[in-house]
Amino acid sequence: MAKSSQEHLREQCGFLKRSVQSVLDGHSEEAVRVATTIRVLVHKTKTATPLLEQLRPDYLRLTILDTPTPTPSGPGRHIPFYIGVGLTLGTNGVRPIFDNGPLVSSFTLDEWWNKTVLIFTDLNARKTVFTRRDLILTL
Repeated sequence: MAKSSQEHLREQCGFLKRSVQSVLDGHSEEAVRVATTIRVLVHKTKTATPLLEQLRPDYLRLTILDTPTPTPSGPGRHIPFYIGVGLTLGTNGVRPIFDNGPLVSSFTLDEWWNKTVLIFTDLNARKTVFTRRDLILTL
C-alpha cells in the first residue's frame, strides 16, 4: 500500500529530527542527511515535486523562522565574510551551530530557501555568494 503525502511528511520530519540531534551530538556527517531531507521537502525540479507542494500548492508562502541578514557597513559598505548558517571551526572540524541569533518569523519559505547564507570576498573584492538553496543542493 502506498504511503500518503501526510505519512511521507511525518517520516521526513522524523528523519530531520534524528539527523539534527545527531549533528548536535557531534556527528557532523549527518548534516548531509539534514540537507537531503530539506531538499525532499522544498526543492522542485522538472521531474520531482517537493513534498510540501504535494500537501499545499502555496507552500512557498508559508512563513518560517530565521535570523535576519546583516546590513553591510564600513568603508566599502560590503560584507567581506558572512556565514548565515552557524558554524564552529575547531580541532574536530566544522560543525553547525543551531543558535546563531534572534529568530524572526517574517520570512516566507521561498525567501528562506533563496536567502544568502554565505558570502566570501577575496582580496580583489570579488564576491562568492551562496544561497541556502545553493548550499543544501551542494551538500
